[in-house]
Amino acid sequence: MKNYRRKNRQFVPTPRFYKMLALLGGIAAALIILYAVLPSAGQTKPMQLAKTETEQNIIDGLAEVDISGKTVIVDAGHGGDDVGCIGATSGRYEKEVNLEIAKRLQALLSQNGAVVIMTRTDDDMIAEDKEADMQERERIIRESGADLFISIHQNEFENETAAGPQVFYVEQGSEGKKLATAIQQTMNIELDIPEDTARMALPVAYRLLKVGAQPSCTVECGFFSNPEEEALLQTAAYQNRVAQAILDGVRLYVKQYG
Repeated sequence: MKNYRRKNRQFVPTPRFYKMLALLGGIAAALIILYAVLPSAGQTKPMQLAKTETEQNIIDGLAEVDISGKTVIVDAGHGGDDVGCIGATSGRYEKEVNLEIAKRLQALLSQNGAVVIMTRTDDDMIAEDKEADMQERERIIRESGADLFISIHQNEFENETAAGPQVFYVEQGSEGKKLATAIQQTMNIELDIPEDTARMALPVAYRLLKVGAQPSCTVECGFFSNPEEEALLQTAAYQNRVAQAILDGVRLYVKQYG
């Protein structure tokens, strides 16, 4: 077999080579810019959306609305063995987060001069069983002479992408619808819910909403079946935002209807 010796060849760049080099450099620069401006993977902080003029008009001046002297029942839903729904990832009970948000709302209402009646202030039921517990809550509502009743809950749905607050009222109580609509509006705005997914206040036949003469509503603060929202609802910062949005819903109702 003959031995062949490879000749040394010198690389000589061509104009086409320089064009390809420039193109690759441009692509690399574009990727660096995209990496810098796009949110990192797994980022859960909610995006702050610019408010429309209509939304801004709704919330402008609410801090000046006087709610002093208003008596508000804040009902932390469930309690004791009645745990409510269970967090999709954390396994926490709805009753726990209900109470946390209810206490934050209590503090805000009190700071603004409202008289707050809490149906429960700890983890337990307020009676020996579920039926007795409901009857005791009904008694509190009937005998309080309250101006407003707000029940705090967390939602769940079989589709884990469902998200956002949802407020309910009893159809036959027109004042309840007004309160629920006001709270739904401020929550949609202040929690930065995108317009295409924002919910409307809806009628239901919930037992506690039928008791007493005061406007009543149930506030489902978010979905425990949505892993991202469930995690958010357990943070102090987001709970404060939820409580503030409900407070502003009360202010909006008082501003509009007295």
